[in-house]
Amino acid sequence: MMTVLDGRNSNKIPTIVQISEEAIIEKVDATYNGKNVFCVMLDNCFVPCVEDNGYGRYNYILCAAYKTRNGFNKWVNRQCR
Repeated sequence: MMTVLDGRNSNKIPTIVQISEEAIIEKVDATYNGKNVFCVMLDNCFVPCVEDNGYGRYNYILCAAYKTRNGFNKWVNRQCR
């Protein structure tokens, strides 16, 4: 299990949740502020997942969820320059 800060819904306060490591589809060939980015499949959506130390409370941050891989790729291209 992975401890993550769930920021998928921008209208809610992020919460710390547990997700299965099996949700990771792949490690993306890009970094966000020097941290690894992963593609995670949750609730039939592609979710960017960024490594973060979270001061010991969590290890990853989930970003906005996308219905298509194209939407996910556009997020990576915008954020990981």
